[in-house]
Amino acid sequence: MLAYSGSTLISQDTYWGTGDDDNDGNDVSIRESNGDLIAGYDFNGVASFTCSWDDQICE
Repeated sequence: MLAYSGSTLISQDTYWGTGDDDNDGNDVSIRESNGDLIAGYDFNGVASFTCSWDDQICE
């Protein structure tokens, strides 16, 4: 997923993978425009959360 400033990601009971199904260490990564990692989140299974790119957090 690619998001820009002002974007919000909302996950409602979404399966994000576990174990062999999980192909990346971070299910959601928030990065600088140059690609540097700001924050990474691993939800390990079914999760509900909201990510704000302007606040640079997922909760």
